[in-house]
Amino acid sequence: VLCVPVDVWPLPRDMRERLAGRGAATFDRQHLIGFWPVRLATALEEYIAGDSYSLRGWSSVSRARSVVEPRALFNINDR
Repeated sequence: VLCVPVDVWPLPRDMRERLAGRGAATFDRQHLIGFWPVRLATALEEYIAGDSYSLRGWSSVSRARSVVEPRALFNINDR
C-alpha cells in the first residue's frame, strides 16, 4: 500500500519505485509518504488496538526504511 497525504505537493514522480522494496519505507523528510507491505496489516491492527495512532511510532514499530528525498516536499497548508 502506497500512502500519500493529499496536501503535499509536488510528489516525486518516482516515489513508488524509490519506496518499493524489502519492507516498509518512508521518505526521510516527509514521513507521511510511505510504502506499507500488506503483510503488515495484522501488526498494524495490533498497534492501533493498543490506542497508538502515531505514524512515526508505527514507522518505528514496523522498522520502516528511511529513504532519502533530496528535494523539499511542501505541505500546502503551510503556504
